[in-house]
Amino acid sequence: MKIARRSPGGRLGSAALAGAAGMSGVAAAALWIAGAALPRWAAPLTLLAAALGLGAAALLQRRAEREDERVRRAITAGLAHTLRTPLAHVRMNAEMLASGRVSSPGDQERAVLEIESSTRRLARVVENMVAFASLSRPGLPLLPRAVDLGALVEDAVADAREASRARGVILVADPPGGLMVQADADALRLALDNLIENALQHGAAGDHVTVDAAAEGGRTLIRITDQGPGVAAHDHARIWRPFAALATPGAPERRGGLGLAIVRAVARGHGGDAWMEAAPGGGARFCMTVPTAAPARMAAAS
Repeated sequence: MKIARRSPGGRLGSAALAGAAGMSGVAAAALWIAGAALPRWAAPLTLLAAALGLGAAALLQRRAEREDERVRRAITAGLAHTLRTPLAHVRMNAEMLASGRVSSPGDQERAVLEIESSTRRLARVVENMVAFASLSRPGLPLLPRAVDLGALVEDAVADAREASRARGVILVADPPGGLMVQADADALRLALDNLIENALQHGAAGDHVTVDAAAEGGRTLIRITDQGPGVAAHDHARIWRPFAALATPGAPERRGGLGLAIVRAVARGHGGDAWMEAAPGGGARFCMTVPTAAPARMAAAS
């Protein structure tokens, strides 16, 4: 096939068109070179391909912007929904105490305990908001070191005892002794707290929530198993999104929080992952993995 020579003006025209279309210098140069090597009839096709590429990039950009806006709106709506209930409880009980409508010592104590419980929930929401903002930044600021996972689990379970007793849920910790992981202790503790709280929220009186862990080669698997209603199959991926709208089997649609999004961010920040699966006999099992500490690091930590 005879290759037609292109005039400098023709090549410059292609590069100018590329520049006018908003292409980068590299893309414009590639188009200019292509114009010198292709038959004359192919030049319009080259320009068309470049234009289509720019159009696809612009479309992807618009889609990303729409997704960012959707996430922002979901987080704003979720925060408003999450804060509304505990704030309402604080206000209602405070007004009852201030007005004197609660006169007996027993009723007054219950009102004060309700205010304390609601303020703890508000504090947890704020803590999760700060953690989520930090974990969402590029270059996750984790400080991994050898951590005794059994001790960390026992502390998390001990702090959750009051909430489990209030719900009548039996909370059981069964981590193997001496299991060391290479992790940021504060971040991992936050993930454990959120996993346990999530399991307790879906448990009924008499249900068991079990926390266990096992080393599997270079990683450690942490599992929290509950006997709640489980999660609908179509929500298995959605539950990890911030404030996702969820449909619990046999219950009205509800909105999740930031807890599970934080769990997955912590797991992936350590090079692991987080997922859920159906528990044997009903309920849900939430799993996350973190690296197992190397023997040398374990010795240094002891």
